[in-house]
Amino acid sequence: MMRVPLLVCASLLCSWGGASAHRAPAARVTVVQAERDAVAVMVTWKAPVGPAGDALMAKALYGQSDPKGVRQALKQTLVIRALSGLDFQLDGARWQPEKTEIKVSEDPPGSGRKAVILLLTGSIDHRMHSLAVEEKQGVSGTSFFRIDRSGGRAKFQPLSPARSGVVLSWRGT
Repeated sequence: MMRVPLLVCASLLCSWGGASAHRAPAARVTVVQAERDAVAVMVTWKAPVGPAGDALMAKALYGQSDPKGVRQALKQTLVIRALSGLDFQLDGARWQPEKTEIKVSEDPPGSGRKAVILLLTGSIDHRMHSLAVEEKQGVSGTSFFRIDRSGGRAKFQPLSPARSGVVLSWRGT
């Protein structure tokens, strides 16, 4: 008779231990979009799940006591992680977007897994332009996507096989 409750308890403990050990690496997605008169880059980054994610959040929030400071520290940490290791070059020079929008959320909603979405935009003139978005060496795991909303003017090319990123060439209107 005692065997059944012990088996039930053992199975519950084993399943609970497995669930608490769930881990997922950080994930970044970068979307490059060519417009007729602008360029837009969206970068999303999800924090890792597990001990690495817990350590990241603890470090970001250390010493913060007021809710506004907590939100700001978390936002800064997520933005730094999202953009670290990415290099943006417009016409051979470092690209400085004219506008940056930032949203912090949870992905999936209600999970507690923090995520940040950045939208970087800038206008361009009628000349031919080239935007390169590249992962620096030693950084990996970014998924790159591209969207052409320039009326067919854009040419997307992958970087060499040894490098991860995308090059976009197009003429503004």
